[in-house]
Amino acid sequence: MDRRRIDAGDVVRPALLAEIASGAFNPFRGQFAPTAGTSNTFDPVTGGVTGTRGWNNVAAARRASYVGRSFDERRDFLLDAKLTGNLFPLLPQRGLGFSLGTEFRQSRTAHRPDPIQLDGDQLGFTPVAASKYQLEVRSYFAEFSLPLIIPQKKVPFVSSLDLGAAVRFEDYAYANRRLGGVFDPQRTTLAFRAGDIRFGTGALPRFSVRYQPIDDLMFRGGYTESYLAPTEAEVLAPFTDRSTGGAILRTGGNPSLRGERSRTWSAGLVLSRLRLHRFFLRLDYYQTSTRGLTVLGEQLASYLPPDAPGLGPVIVRDPASGLATLVRNLPYNTGSRLVSGLEGELIFERKIGSAYFRFQTAAHYLVSWKAEPISGAGSASFAGAYTSATSSYVGPGGLPRWRGFTRLDLTWHNFVWSQTLNYVGSYRDDSAFLLAANIVGGTTAAPVYDLTRRVPSYITFDTELSYEFKRPHPPYPQYRQVSDGKGYYTSVPTDTPSTFAQKLLWGTKVRVGVVNLFDRSPPAVLGAFNDNYDTSNYTVRNRFVYVGVQKKF
Repeated sequence: MDRRRIDAGDVVRPALLAEIASGAFNPFRGQFAPTAGTSNTFDPVTGGVTGTRGWNNVAAARRASYVGRSFDERRDFLLDAKLTGNLFPLLPQRGLGFSLGTEFRQSRTAHRPDPIQLDGDQLGFTPVAASKYQLEVRSYFAEFSLPLIIPQKKVPFVSSLDLGAAVRFEDYAYANRRLGGVFDPQRTTLAFRAGDIRFGTGALPRFSVRYQPIDDLMFRGGYTESYLAPTEAEVLAPFTDRSTGGAILRTGGNPSLRGERSRTWSAGLVLSRLRLHRFFLRLDYYQTSTRGLTVLGEQLASYLPPDAPGLGPVIVRDPASGLATLVRNLPYNTGSRLVSGLEGELIFERKIGSAYFRFQTAAHYLVSWKAEPISGAGSASFAGAYTSATSSYVGPGGLPRWRGFTRLDLTWHNFVWSQTLNYVGSYRDDSAFLLAANIVGGTTAAPVYDLTRRVPSYITFDTELSYEFKRPHPPYPQYRQVSDGKGYYTSVPTDTPSTFAQKLLWGTKVRVGVVNLFDRSPPAVLGAFNDNYDTSNYTVRNRFVYVGVQKKF
């Protein structure tokens, strides 16, 4: 995949400084002041008025602006192999199922920034270094399923009992590749790191159990370990320095960075009654703990007190004054996170005459969402609240306790009418953005404010009507006699009489629907100061009408 990104509206810093020196651009005019006019000039020694000079900020900004063109390239290669089978099929439980496999994945990415961005001459932005990375991942896995008891054995209080186990190994290899061609990466102030960075995840196990005391009731549980590898840029990005507040802010990759490792426990039950109106109920609980979170040094430095443990490699201070001289804004593996929740789903289906009803409702309750920035520093709870990235190093956004939907489908002949009610529960806004709010307690990780604001719950309604042209079936099979030329005749079913237009329409489905029928706007979230609403839970698209046609051959 090749992609060209065009950035318009940026300004070249030297060109703008020249416009300011000439007086054509006046940086001291207010936001709502006229964009052009005439102002007095003053003697730098006496301060007296020496004359007037015209300025035009719009025209000067246009002369100093440029259109930046950056190029992104990506190449992916995937090779995998898998072997499945069943061992000992003559055993009473019908054997042991297995699956063995391996996978090789290679990704090559390159970023060629605009020459002005490469030199860091754009106003308000740091230099963008040219980069070219390669990532290779080798995976090996094995899965086993063992049905200990099957329904045919008719064991009392055990309809079925199944066990499952799996293990996966992954090896990662990161490499820098120098760029050639138009842009020279050595024009940046920092060089690329040479050599490959390799590490493995070790064994990532998974276990599962499924127990059915009766056919209509099933209990299930499982344990899984997973791994989230860092990106190529997080490991290999070249250093870029920027002066801020008297200290140097250094950004780039961290060759010592490793991935985030998670452990998930889950347990649940499924109650199904297919013989009576098709009833289905599912309840599941999960808990995921993650360690080695990837956090930027700048976020740690601004979020935690200066004497917090573990900040030695992040901040470099002057021995005499104790002031920070260098902040390594690199990604680090630090801290942990704990997330748990409860999910439920109910489905009820029933046929009345020629109509078919299907009712479905599902809900999710967030029990906890806690994070600890550095081991021993204390955890903070973010469940049921909105937390901006400027208030916390994790900045998870909005985490409502409740989310869910309810859907009703009515099928009559070839028509299907669907109605869906979507629900996002209320949650606490980020009190740091309430101008009159003051911290009255808590900790650095979880301050307590004297003022709070609730983001109201959000409900939308969607509807859709569809019609499918299905191939008709005769009420009774019709057959015709076909001779094989040797005196024997065979009965074969005849086709349904139809025209060419009818055959052309078979398998065609036409849909028309409305998303957010009542055109409800998302509620305001003060903590989302860039958008004024929570982009992780809502959309500003509001009412959306669509028409679709689907054809199956």
